[in-house]
Amino acid sequence: MSGPSQPCDWRDAVGAYLLGAVSDVQARRFSAHLRDCRQCRADAEQLRPIVDALAAGVERIPPPPGLKRRIMADVEAQAELLRAAGAQADRVRRPRLEGRRRRVLSAAAALVAVIALVGAALWTARPDTAAPRVVAARVSGPMAAGARARLVVGAHAATLVVCGMPSPPTGHVYEVWLRRPSGTAPTHALFDVPSDGRASVAIGESLRGVRQVIVTAEPAGGSVRPTTAPVIVAPLA
Repeated sequence: MSGPSQPCDWRDAVGAYLLGAVSDVQARRFSAHLRDCRQCRADAEQLRPIVDALAAGVERIPPPPGLKRRIMADVEAQAELLRAAGAQADRVRRPRLEGRRRRVLSAAAALVAVIALVGAALWTARPDTAAPRVVAARVSGPMAAGARARLVVGAHAATLVVCGMPSPPTGHVYEVWLRRPSGTAPTHALFDVPSDGRASVAIGESLRGVRQVIVTAEPAGGSVRPTTAPVIVAPLA
């Protein structure tokens, strides 16, 4: 009888990957790894809404010069230490490796805590900015089995995120609309979905008074009014 599956060595990198805190080379390698690793895909699915909410709800402020370079240098040094220890470790030296691993994870946890504190400070400093909320959307259509969508709503804008979504029909794009009691208005937000089924689109206007955010498949270039039934409906009221 086979034993329990071993944790993936890449799992500690999921958060950094989603936050964009890895190099381009590392991002490509991890993206390829996600296609084969069920554990990392599950972790990414759980963390992605949190990352999306941070991006939509906090005003972006340029970091001090060299900050990313200094952080990445420290992360690379810790990662290299862990890789070297892992290559040479045996059963006798395993406790030392685990101790180093715990220190690296503690450092990562501290970094996440700093990000959370910065976000909280920004929200506190700007009382007119509410924390974002995540609204689950309904996906319909014969090709959309297993597809998911969510709307991350900030104070002044929102982001629609889809996963497992089929591409629109040939010659068409997805178009986002806002439904109010007075009628349905276009947002001029158009998007396509690549073969991996993941996409996001920013809705750069207030959702005040909006009952639903809907998505339809429209001819390339978009339409002035919906011409097909909605494939995504996010209720706001």
